[in-house]
Amino acid sequence: MGYTKANRPAIKVRTLNPVEIEVVQELEAAGWTVVKRGWPDLIAWKPSKVRLIEVKRSPGHKLKASQAMVAEALRRALGVQVEILHPGNRADWENG
Repeated sequence: MGYTKANRPAIKVRTLNPVEIEVVQELEAAGWTVVKRGWPDLIAWKPSKVRLIEVKRSPGHKLKASQAMVAEALRRALGVQVEILHPGNRADWENG
């Protein structure tokens, strides 16, 4: 079945992909919070280190609600910190 904005099931994720809709319905029914937006802009790695990075235009730009929610979930569940990089902290760019 094809979905449109008018006939899409009531889920919290914005998608019209029928398989994504089914997966999200099942996850939400099982108590999971699901977001499609909010992932870090960049994932960078070297052999011994992984960095999850949100890029902002300036120090004053804040995380969107979905970004903050994903960053907090990654911190709590996996102990992974999402870095926020912008022109004001250029010294952190290379080494993290």
